[in-house]
Amino acid sequence: MASKRVLSVELGVQTTRICEIDYNGKKKTIVNTCVFDTPEGTVEDGYVRNKDILAVSIKAAMQKKLMTAKEVIFSISSSKISNREVNMPFLPDKQIGDYIKTNAKDYIVIPEIEKYVITHKKLEEITDAEGKKLRILVLAAPNDLIETYYELSQVMGLQIIAIDYAGNSSYQVLKRQNYRGVNVIVQLNEASTLINIMKGNVLLLQRTVAYGVNSVVDAAMACGEFDIIDRKTAMDKLLSDTLVNPKLNESAIDDVALSYMDSNNDVYSQQIKQMKAKDQVTDAFNYLINNTIRVLDYYTSKFPEERVENIYLAGIGSRIKGILPLFKNEVFSEIKRIENVIGVDFSKNCGITNDEKSDYIVVAGACIDAVDFVPKAYAEDMKNKQTDVFANRIAIAVGIIGVGILVYFGGNYIINKAANSALKTRKNQLASVETLLSDIERAELSLNNAKGVYVGTMEFSYLINAFFEEIQGCIPSGTKFESFTYQKDSITIDAKATSFEQVGEFVKNLKECTLVGSVAVNGISVAQDKGVVVYEFSAIIAPRQMDYSLFIDKNFTPSLKSIEEALGITKDTGEGEEKEEKEETEE
Repeated sequence: MASKRVLSVELGVQTTRICEIDYNGKKKTIVNTCVFDTPEGTVEDGYVRNKDILAVSIKAAMQKKLMTAKEVIFSISSSKISNREVNMPFLPDKQIGDYIKTNAKDYIVIPEIEKYVITHKKLEEITDAEGKKLRILVLAAPNDLIETYYELSQVMGLQIIAIDYAGNSSYQVLKRQNYRGVNVIVQLNEASTLINIMKGNVLLLQRTVAYGVNSVVDAAMACGEFDIIDRKTAMDKLLSDTLVNPKLNESAIDDVALSYMDSNNDVYSQQIKQMKAKDQVTDAFNYLINNTIRVLDYYTSKFPEERVENIYLAGIGSRIKGILPLFKNEVFSEIKRIENVIGVDFSKNCGITNDEKSDYIVVAGACIDAVDFVPKAYAEDMKNKQTDVFANRIAIAVGIIGVGILVYFGGNYIINKAANSALKTRKNQLASVETLLSDIERAELSLNNAKGVYVGTMEFSYLINAFFEEIQGCIPSGTKFESFTYQKDSITIDAKATSFEQVGEFVKNLKECTLVGSVAVNGISVAQDKGVVVYEFSAIIAPRQMDYSLFIDKNFTPSLKSIEEALGITKDTGEGEEKEEKEETEE
């Protein structure tokens, strides 16, 4: 089979990474790479903000490295992309997409979902007490976000093969690493960190922390030490020198003492300054480490029987000197770096060292099995073109058959007429059969979708608006929500409070809610927000166990009041006691 070459591109706010990949059947080989600074202001949270300037930079980098491929795959990392792992009824692969799009509102809680492109990736087939099911990763990306990549490729004269989500790109590589048991892969990227928890080649949990290497680079630049003059020298120093302490808050340097030694030209003042600078750089990992611990706590609560065996660090952040001891002391005892990438080959002349291979997990994985976001207008245009091509082919085929009949039967009018009549009759018969077959297929699809809707959507997501309505009254003054994550079996709320008592009050209020089954709090930590001490915490909520068949009536509106009525719950207002006292008095 002849090979072809494609480009795999990862656009970051600070750095753009491009690989030229040789496709030869199932084998994929990175043959050429280039990395350059993304022009300022051209990329923002995944969006291409200035396609013209960015296109010039990409084409210049490609020309410099003699890249000639005309087809491209983009892998996007953006906080605007929502993802969720869900279980759904078993369906044939061709029907999964329609089912997911039909029920998207039940799977992903986002406003104006019609403005999003919905796609999916099948994770595994499972069997439980209810029968055979599918475990699916559902993804939703803003349509205008995806359109910016199509506009960029048009300016560059490249054809898009697929647009992938960075989380899926990583998953495609990690599932091929032959890990045994349960392993956590913490991928420290430029603007964010991706945490994957996998059992063998099965993805159990994936979370994105909006905090990456850029924050550490900013801290190194701000410390004013180590001859750092810009982002490049800061990154180089982080990779070559140990600017990270093995523990958080390891050395508490007194600012007053430092100022005194500096003013008196103390010989140790420079050493003390550098110790203080290392404290600042190390402290930049505080938020990331705390959130990694929270994800691990959540995993442990969800899968208590599946013990984590190793944590692997990947991405450019994994090469920062001192990061392995820091994670070993603060997060987990078994910490390793990913030093090899299975699933994509690296040619000897591609310019990537073994230490750098994990930096390319996203661009390597995008070429394996992308989820492929397609803008709605483009998808509709392609659908219309396919319909036109199909109609033209039918017309040509009918024309060829007609000409053949005339030539063959041209010498005998009677036979020709009889044959023509027979063909018309046969055509009408086949048309009715084709119509019937089409009706049957549509009916089967509708039936499967209806079954799936009944089994799959009668879950807590159906009542999510009522849940929001109820918890509004649970929030103490001074407590603020940071994020809200909904899984089928749990809801995680990340929040900040201004006192420890507020955390307790919030949990107490939650436990009294109609729709709440249980509440657990993980990872309370103390931080500062604009000079104010805050308590950061995660509340993991298990929904109340309910019979959802009570809510199937077509006139049922999932409000808090109607749910309580359907469940037979009567809130105590004191009116009942007054009535009883009145009756006793009358007697």
